[in-house]
Amino acid sequence: MTNSKTQTRSLARLLAVQALFEIEASRRPFEDVVAEIAEIDLSSLMDADVEPAKIDQKLTKSLVYDAIHNQIKIDQTTNTILKENWPLAKIDPILRAIFRAAGAEMVAGSTPPKVVINEYLNVTKAFDDRKDTVSFVNAILDRLSFQLRT
Repeated sequence: MTNSKTQTRSLARLLAVQALFEIEASRRPFEDVVAEIAEIDLSSLMDADVEPAKIDQKLTKSLVYDAIHNQIKIDQTTNTILKENWPLAKIDPILRAIFRAAGAEMVAGSTPPKVVINEYLNVTKAFDDRKDTVSFVNAILDRLSFQLRT
C-alpha cells in the first residue's frame, strides 16, 4: 500500500505544475486556475485507496502562489544555469512550470532538496518519460537547488 500522505503531496505537486502551465498559457488569475485544476478527475493517476478529495489542495495553492511570487528569482536563477543558446523562454512550457514549482519549494526550504528533486522528476515522467528529458530536468534541478540555497 502506498503511503497515502506521500501520494496526496505528489499529486498536489503535479496539480501545481498543471496550474502553472495553464496560468502561463491562458494568462488567467491563479485563483481561477487552481480552483479549476482541483476539479480534474485524477482517479486514473491514484492508487485505489486515495480519494481525490484527499489531495493536498493547500500544498497545491501554496506552490502555485510561491512560484508566482518568486518567479523572477527562480527564472533568473534557471536562466543562469541554462546555456546562452537555450534561455528559459525556449524551454518547453511544461518544463518551465516544473522548474518554477520545484524552485518555489526549494526557496521555501521546508522540504529537503533531494526529496524535491525526486518528486519533480516523477512529475516530469508523468509528462515526458524520455531519458534525455528526465536527465536534463535532473541536472537543472540539482543546480537550481544549490543556487537557490546560497
